[in-house]
Amino acid sequence: MLAESTAIALARHLAAGNKANTRRDWKSAREHYAAVLAIDPDLWSTWVQFGHALKEQGHLAEAEAAYRKSLAILPENGDTWLQLGHVLKLRGRLRFALAAYVRAWEIDPLAHDPQVELAHLTRIDFAGLGPRGADVLAPAHRPGRQWKAEASARFAVLASYFRHNQQIVSVWPDATVPLGPRVAVFVHYDHAGLVQDFVMNYVAALHAAGLSVVFVSNCPTLNEISIAKLQTICSAIVLRHNVGHDFGAIRDALRVLGLPRDNTQSLLITNDSVFGPFQNIAPILDRIDFDRADLWGATESWQHRYHLQSFFLIAGRRALESAAWKNFWRRVRLVQSRFWIVQRYEIGFTQAMLAGGMRCAALWPYEDLKKMLPPAHTDNDPQAIMGTDPVNEMRRGHLTRIRNNIVAATPMNPTAEFWRQLLVAGFPFIKRELLRSNPARIADLGDWRDVVRTVSDVDMAPIDAQLRQELRDRAV
Repeated sequence: MLAESTAIALARHLAAGNKANTRRDWKSAREHYAAVLAIDPDLWSTWVQFGHALKEQGHLAEAEAAYRKSLAILPENGDTWLQLGHVLKLRGRLRFALAAYVRAWEIDPLAHDPQVELAHLTRIDFAGLGPRGADVLAPAHRPGRQWKAEASARFAVLASYFRHNQQIVSVWPDATVPLGPRVAVFVHYDHAGLVQDFVMNYVAALHAAGLSVVFVSNCPTLNEISIAKLQTICSAIVLRHNVGHDFGAIRDALRVLGLPRDNTQSLLITNDSVFGPFQNIAPILDRIDFDRADLWGATESWQHRYHLQSFFLIAGRRALESAAWKNFWRRVRLVQSRFWIVQRYEIGFTQAMLAGGMRCAALWPYEDLKKMLPPAHTDNDPQAIMGTDPVNEMRRGHLTRIRNNIVAATPMNPTAEFWRQLLVAGFPFIKRELLRSNPARIADLGDWRDVVRTVSDVDMAPIDAQLRQELRDRAV
């Protein structure tokens, strides 16, 4: 216990230091705080104030040491981690500053300042708390955006009533082509009228799995070389105008080929929005049990409303014969609005099937993916954490965002947020959009190739070639 005279001296120096701090007299504040710490070196808050005074005078190395002293006494103080991040950033030690800001944010996920710093350092806003209008990858909050999308969609629906309902240009070999009991309808679009190698590989994998592939391209004219290759692995090729997006293409293919037919036992709907497959498709299809569910998807989402994600849907005989199936596809209109397609058709399809009494299930359920998350980081040592690789820091930040969303019951897109868990669990794809534009602002994509290589020996060259065409100001 401090002697009375010593306690008085400590209180006097502390008060003088705080007054000097208020006056921004950093030299005097530094001297008084040093005197306080000489008397009692266990005052964590005084170490912080001492660090502030040193930093303001330009003594950055000494300020960093002061903040570290404070963290050695009280490691779970988010503001001290924030201040340490500031001084590390000023010293140009950016990857260590990143680690400090992530730690500050983990301690207090609602704190605004760590998020602002993370956003500016990494251009990624882990939890959506960063500054509006800043140069970050966080989704911008744009007032009226939803209203504009809805208004545009209504106009597109109105325009669809004046559009010709027949958009098919050609069918090869003809509409009476024989199809097997298991059919895949594959939807494609390429602005240059090509079928890229990564698409050809996917179609070939479906053919090898024993499916009769109906290739539906929203390109009215395809490259002759592409068509020749497709004819060796497809049962039918349907070319149409790019009207109505994927659901318009599927509707037209079902109509022109009379699907489902009497012999159709299952019908897979898929498209070129993914890279892969990284696994053999046949065992994945063998997992589908139509005694358990009538409609299967690869993944499921609760965003907006519950639905099976439309890039991979497979319906059994009971679903194909249902009034819900027939009514849905009869009512699909050729609407040129992605907002409308997602809301009314992608989400609406699952909802219509559920309302019709169909059982829906996912091969990789959302809840199973949540259970695959690694445990939360528990290492709070201020010295150890400063040496952490920035790639791991990004991953930790991303995992924290996922956990925050789970606690808040905020639905996530599994093909984005859980891309890593999906690949490890045998999911054979990664979304093209995720690598091309990363709309969900996923922070830990940098090692996606390494993750793929741990689960597959697939040739990555076609994927890399496509990314070189699609990417602009990003590298993955």
